[in-house]
Amino acid sequence: MSPPGGARIGLLFAAGSLVVAVVARWAPWFRRRLSFPVVALGALVVSGLSLAALAYTRWFVPAVLLWASYGGFGLLLNINTGALRQAIVPNEMLGRIMSIAGVLAWSAIPLGALAGAALINATGDVRVVYFGMGVLSAAIAAAFAFSPIRRAERYLDEAAVPPGEATGTAPVPARPDPADVGPVAGS
Repeated sequence: MSPPGGARIGLLFAAGSLVVAVVARWAPWFRRRLSFPVVALGALVVSGLSLAALAYTRWFVPAVLLWASYGGFGLLLNINTGALRQAIVPNEMLGRIMSIAGVLAWSAIPLGALAGAALINATGDVRVVYFGMGVLSAAIAAAFAFSPIRRAERYLDEAAVPPGEATGTAPVPARPDPADVGPVAGS
């Protein structure tokens, strides 16, 4: 892919933003039809493989489609992992858990930038970095397929059962109304 001009860069980012908006709109549709692990891990695999393919794409139209796929499926992963945290974490702890997840996720960005810069200096090829990021993302999803996340649907099902109903497991505590909780000590 030759270096695009201003109009091509604008089209590339516009297509990515459009797909992100479409995926955000249709995320509940995916979750009603597929399990959490299939949607979340599948989105990570598709996003990663799209980025890996984008690294060596030389034509603009496929690059736009791959970029849009990378962004859209990346967002689908984020929507589903955020929804899982909201479903299983008690309200009084949700802010803390979301903050921790954000710090962990966002702290990887400068570390990845440093590692990527070192790899570019070593190889002289930026495509290697994007290809490696994509393959690593897909491999992480494959590894998580063998972790407890594959049973995440169970936690979502338990969180959806109203308190007091028999589920055959420990009862799920009721979520208090945030207005009734008041300030949490230490916050």
